[in-house]
Amino acid sequence: VALGGLLLDQSIVAGAGLVYVTEVLFRAGIAPDRPGRELAPAAWGELWADLRELMAEGVARGRIDTVHTRHTPAAMRRAPRVDRHGGEVYVYRRTDQPCLVCGTPVRRGTLAGRNAYWCPTCQPPRGPAGQAAACTASAALRAATSTGSQTGAYGGA
Repeated sequence: VALGGLLLDQSIVAGAGLVYVTEVLFRAGIAPDRPGRELAPAAWGELWADLRELMAEGVARGRIDTVHTRHTPAAMRRAPRVDRHGGEVYVYRRTDQPCLVCGTPVRRGTLAGRNAYWCPTCQPPRGPAGQAAACTASAALRAATSTGSQTGAYGGA
Protein backbone atom coordinates (compact mmCIF):
# COMPACT_ATOMS: atom_id res chain seq x y z
CA VAL A 1 0.00 0.00 0.00
CA ALA A 2 1.28 3.47 -0.91
CA LEU A 3 2.66 5.52 1.97
CA GLY A 4 0.44 8.48 1.01
CA GLY A 5 -2.62 6.24 1.25
CA LEU A 6 -1.54 4.87 4.62
CA LEU A 7 -1.06 8.37 6.00
CA LEU A 8 -4.54 9.37 4.78
CA ASP A 9 -6.15 6.32 6.42
CA GLN A 10 -7.65 7.73 9.63
CA SER A 11 -7.52 4.28 11.27
CA ILE A 12 -3.72 4.38 10.95
CA VAL A 13 -2.83 8.07 11.42
CA ALA A 14 -5.76 10.07 12.79
CA GLY A 15 -5.89 13.76 11.99
CA ALA A 16 -3.44 14.01 9.10
CA GLY A 17 -5.45 15.36 6.18
CA LEU A 18 -4.49 15.72 2.56
CA VAL A 19 -2.65 19.04 2.95
CA TYR A 20 -0.41 17.76 5.75
CA VAL A 21 0.20 14.37 4.10
CA THR A 22 1.12 15.94 0.76
CA GLU A 23 3.41 18.48 2.37
CA VAL A 24 5.16 16.20 4.87
CA LEU A 25 5.97 13.74 2.08
CA PHE A 26 7.42 16.58 0.01
CA ARG A 27 9.51 17.79 2.94
CA ALA A 28 10.85 14.25 3.39
CA GLY A 29 11.58 13.83 -0.33
CA ILE A 30 9.27 10.81 -0.52
CA ALA A 31 6.97 10.15 -3.48
CA PRO A 32 3.35 9.67 -2.31
CA ASP A 33 3.06 6.33 -4.13
CA ARG A 34 6.12 4.81 -2.46
CA PRO A 35 5.13 1.54 -0.76
CA GLY A 36 4.81 2.08 2.98
CA ARG A 37 6.69 -1.15 3.72
CA GLU A 38 9.83 0.40 2.15
CA LEU A 39 10.05 3.15 4.76
CA ALA A 40 12.75 2.40 7.33
CA PRO A 41 11.85 2.86 11.02
CA ALA A 42 14.25 5.82 11.36
CA ALA A 43 12.70 7.53 8.32
CA TRP A 44 9.23 6.93 9.77
CA GLY A 45 10.36 8.54 13.04
CA GLU A 46 11.55 11.65 11.19
CA LEU A 47 8.39 11.82 9.08
CA TRP A 48 6.16 11.39 12.14
CA ALA A 49 8.03 14.06 14.12
CA ASP A 50 7.75 16.54 11.25
CA LEU A 51 4.04 15.77 10.79
CA ARG A 52 3.33 16.27 14.51
CA GLU A 53 5.23 19.56 14.53
CA LEU A 54 3.50 20.87 11.41
CA MET A 55 0.07 20.01 12.80
CA ALA A 56 0.85 21.63 16.16
CA GLU A 57 2.01 24.79 14.39
CA GLY A 58 -1.16 24.77 12.28
CA VAL A 59 -3.31 24.67 15.40
CA ALA A 60 -1.29 27.42 17.09
CA ARG A 61 -1.38 29.71 14.03
CA GLY A 62 -4.86 28.86 12.78
CA ARG A 63 -3.56 28.09 9.27
CA ILE A 64 -1.38 25.56 7.51
CA ASP A 65 2.08 26.84 6.61
CA THR A 66 4.63 24.23 5.62
CA VAL A 67 7.36 26.17 3.83
CA HIS A 68 10.74 26.94 5.36
CA THR A 69 11.44 30.60 6.05
CA ARG A 70 13.70 30.80 2.97
CA HIS A 71 10.71 29.87 0.75
CA THR A 72 8.20 32.41 2.03
CA PRO A 73 6.82 35.00 -0.40
CA ALA A 74 8.96 37.74 1.16
CA ALA A 75 12.17 35.70 1.02
CA MET A 76 11.57 34.59 -2.58
CA ARG A 77 10.09 37.90 -3.72
CA ARG A 78 6.98 36.19 -5.01
CA ALA A 79 3.28 36.79 -4.54
CA PRO A 80 1.63 35.04 -1.59
CA ARG A 81 -0.40 31.95 -2.33
CA VAL A 82 -4.06 32.63 -3.02
CA ASP A 83 -6.24 29.64 -2.17
CA ARG A 84 -9.34 29.15 -0.08
CA HIS A 85 -7.29 26.89 2.21
CA GLY A 86 -4.72 29.64 2.77
CA GLY A 87 -1.20 29.05 4.00
CA GLU A 88 2.11 28.71 2.21
CA VAL A 89 2.75 25.21 0.90
CA TYR A 90 5.22 23.46 -1.36
CA VAL A 91 3.06 21.26 -3.59
CA TYR A 92 -0.54 21.06 -2.34
CA ARG A 93 -2.90 22.39 -5.03
CA ARG A 94 0.06 23.82 -7.01
CA THR A 95 -0.33 21.61 -10.13
CA ASP A 96 1.88 22.76 -13.03
CA GLN A 97 3.37 25.58 -10.95
CA PRO A 98 7.15 25.50 -10.41
CA CYS A 99 8.43 23.71 -7.31
CA LEU A 100 9.62 26.32 -4.80
CA VAL A 101 12.81 24.33 -4.28
CA CYS A 102 13.90 23.13 -7.74
CA GLY A 103 11.55 24.75 -10.28
CA THR A 104 10.16 21.52 -11.75
CA PRO A 105 6.40 21.72 -12.43
CA VAL A 106 4.35 20.17 -9.61
CA ARG A 107 2.31 17.15 -10.63
CA ARG A 108 -1.10 15.88 -9.57
CA GLY A 109 -2.48 12.36 -9.61
CA THR A 110 -4.92 10.19 -7.70
CA LEU A 111 -3.99 8.18 -4.64
CA ALA A 112 -6.42 6.40 -2.33
CA GLY A 113 -9.27 8.17 -4.10
CA ARG A 114 -7.82 11.60 -3.34
CA ASN A 115 -5.68 14.09 -5.23
CA ALA A 116 -1.98 13.70 -4.65
CA TYR A 117 0.54 16.44 -5.40
CA TRP A 118 4.30 16.02 -5.70
CA CYS A 119 7.47 17.30 -7.31
CA PRO A 120 8.90 14.57 -9.55
CA THR A 121 12.43 15.88 -9.00
CA CYS A 122 12.40 16.39 -5.22
CA GLN A 123 10.25 13.27 -4.64
CA PRO A 124 11.70 10.76 -7.11
CA PRO A 125 10.37 7.24 -7.54
CA ARG A 126 12.21 4.52 -5.64
CA GLY A 127 14.83 2.29 -7.15
CA PRO A 128 18.33 2.94 -8.44
CA ALA A 129 17.24 5.53 -11.02
CA GLY A 130 15.02 7.38 -8.55
CA GLN A 131 17.66 7.42 -5.86
CA ALA A 132 20.20 8.86 -8.27
CA ALA A 133 17.75 11.54 -9.38
CA ALA A 134 17.07 12.81 -5.87
CA CYS A 135 17.09 16.60 -5.82
CA THR A 136 20.01 17.97 -3.83
CA ALA A 137 17.90 21.00 -2.98
CA SER A 138 15.30 18.71 -1.40
CA ALA A 139 18.00 17.03 0.67
CA ALA A 140 19.20 20.44 1.84
CA LEU A 141 15.62 21.40 2.70
CA ARG A 142 15.18 18.26 4.79
CA ALA A 143 18.42 18.96 6.62
CA ALA A 144 17.42 22.58 7.29
CA THR A 145 13.95 21.70 8.54
CA SER A 146 15.03 18.75 10.68
CA THR A 147 16.28 21.17 13.34
CA GLY A 148 12.70 21.77 14.44
CA SER A 149 13.20 25.50 14.73
CA GLN A 150 12.12 26.57 11.25
CA THR A 151 9.58 24.03 10.04
CA GLY A 152 6.69 26.36 9.31
CA ALA A 153 6.66 29.35 7.03
CA TYR A 154 7.11 31.76 9.86
CA GLY A 155 8.93 29.57 12.37
CA GLY A 156 12.32 30.33 13.76
CA ALA A 157 13.55 33.85 14.29
